[in-house]
Amino acid sequence: MNRKIIVIFLFMSLASYAQKNSDVSFKAPIQYALGIQNTYATTGVSVKVLFEDKHSLQFIAGVLNEQYSYSLRYAYLFKENGNKLKNKPYVYGQLGSYHKETSLKEKSFGTGLGIGIESYYIPFTRKLRASLDVGYQHINNSPNAIMLGWGLHYYLDL
Repeated sequence: MNRKIIVIFLFMSLASYAQKNSDVSFKAPIQYALGIQNTYATTGVSVKVLFEDKHSLQFIAGVLNEQYSYSLRYAYLFKENGNKLKNKPYVYGQLGSYHKETSLKEKSFGTGLGIGIESYYIPFTRKLRASLDVGYQHINNSPNAIMLGWGLHYYLDL
């Protein structure tokens, strides 16, 4: 119950902040994306908010397998390059709560830093974008690890 309240509060705060500041602070429109994000052991749904085409906040609810997580990721996106196949490199930092459904019901807090690249193919679509990333992750009660991840997001017209 407390997890649901925290998730709803974070999402509503983010949406409220984006709505309040969309006219004044940002040069480009705010974009929203929905999709799937995977990082090694957890796969889940993702909501991404892109500001000024340089900064993004992403909430990931990794609920699609027995080990689940809730995490918030900030990414700084570099300049897009490419002709038809567009690539946008980024660096990210992540905070999260990780849970294992065992008889002990383990819960851990984790942090991570990494790099990645988001790509899309113009003749096909600008809205559907795939990403690959690699990062260093530390989760309490677990050894530090290098994690590989991928994502698939659809950018909305709002």
